[in-house]
Amino acid sequence: MQLIKKIKYEYQLKKFDDILKDQGKFGLLENLYKLYNEDLSLFEFLAKTYTPKIYDEFILDTKIKPPIFWLNSFDNDDLKPIQEFLIFYLNELDLLTKFSVSNFEESLFHLVKTELFSKDYNFNDFVNVSYHIQFYISAMRNKDCNFIQSQSAFYEASDKLKFTHPNLTRGFILLIRNPYEIYMHNKQSLQNDDVAKNNLVNPEFNMLKKKFGDRYIEINRQDWMTYNDSWTNENVMNGFNGLVVRNEDLQENPEEIFTSILFHLNQCGLDIKVDYQKISEYVNNFSKNYIKSSNLDLSKKEIKFLEKNLRSLEEKYNYVI
Repeated sequence: MQLIKKIKYEYQLKKFDDILKDQGKFGLLENLYKLYNEDLSLFEFLAKTYTPKIYDEFILDTKIKPPIFWLNSFDNDDLKPIQEFLIFYLNELDLLTKFSVSNFEESLFHLVKTELFSKDYNFNDFVNVSYHIQFYISAMRNKDCNFIQSQSAFYEASDKLKFTHPNLTRGFILLIRNPYEIYMHNKQSLQNDDVAKNNLVNPEFNMLKKKFGDRYIEINRQDWMTYNDSWTNENVMNGFNGLVVRNEDLQENPEEIFTSILFHLNQCGLDIKVDYQKISEYVNNFSKNYIKSSNLDLSKKEIKFLEKNLRSLEEKYNYVI
């Protein structure tokens, strides 16, 4: 049996060598896509063999159309209206064959089957494999672009290791919500003032451990101010085609905000036409209950604590109590 398997694998190596030579990295990727669902063990073997070669070319190729578009928010639940709008809109325009919409955890779940997830990853480990993971996600989806929801702060571990790479990321949306509302919501739902404060201002409290079966991976969210500051950094905004959306603006003017999102996607090179009738159709059924708001009934002590820790970004985005 092992002999048959060895012969099979040697045959596939020769076949994929010829594909890489004749069709280049995109032809090889196309054939790997098929194997992921047809023969996972063979896929793992060939992906492990060829991915380093393809990946290095992919990262250096200036003609690449980046396959990921990030949907970012400190609180995952806040992104639900944007995520559901994209699913509705892409489905109405019959574009879900070209685009996917998911969160980072769902995307990573597909990798549990592969050798990449043969171990746990703390944040330091994750930094070293982040580009490869994003590359794998894109390769296995085989879409023009993947909209992926994430809670990770943008980080720069070194010049060569950042949260993502321009050849992997087409653009991003950052949804920012009033930190005082986040605090009040967490305080009410958790029934614990200290946990609600730590959730907002303590970076050590915000190293999120995402579990996949018996494996886990650490996501570096940081505190509210650091998280949002990392994505609104001028170099990040310009280098990765960012758009900032205030949660309050989405609540007050959903049609205008959804339209601006579609224009931003077009500016990022995604072929998605702007259909005002479809936007209106969605907005007419749009539930503002998606967008949580809380009564800002804070004590003087709480106000003092939050102002001390959140002042710079609260002023930048006009958040006041």
